[in-house]
Amino acid sequence: MPEPGTSSVRGVALSQAQGWGLLVGSNDLEVQSARIATGRAENPLVKAFAEHMLQSHGDAAASERHMAERLGMAVATSPELEQLATAEKQRAKSLQTLAEAMGTLHRFEQSYVESEIHEHEQIIGMLSSEIPNSLTDAQLRAHAEGQMEVERQHLDEAKRVKEQVGY
Repeated sequence: MPEPGTSSVRGVALSQAQGWGLLVGSNDLEVQSARIATGRAENPLVKAFAEHMLQSHGDAAASERHMAERLGMAVATSPELEQLATAEKQRAKSLQTLAEAMGTLHRFEQSYVESEIHEHEQIIGMLSSEIPNSLTDAQLRAHAEGQMEVERQHLDEAKRVKEQVGY
């Protein structure tokens, strides 16, 4: 059983700083993908969605870093964040390859939207378990709970874009 202020994920205990780092890191990774998409997407719905993700996740990461600073807490890494970062780097590389290839705009936009659905489902899962279980600070827990609602809205938005564009 994990100690108070830790969460056991796949047998690895996360400290509060690691749980918080997982949240900050996931927002940073979303920003990377959104930057690629805002530069390449031409469909107005996909482009608007990517711009929204860039702004929302960028703001969230900045706010989370500020909260950690105020509490004097370093944002720590974890095996989960490393795994997420590796998957995101592969995703970004695939998106970049599609963005640079001729005649693949439709595939790029489709891949971006579908990956956003997957990524938001993944972060909702983390916000449902490992992240809040690692947080002992009430302010951090409240923020994480609020971020869960934001992520659900993003997921719904991505699904609407997919449906409206016909992917």
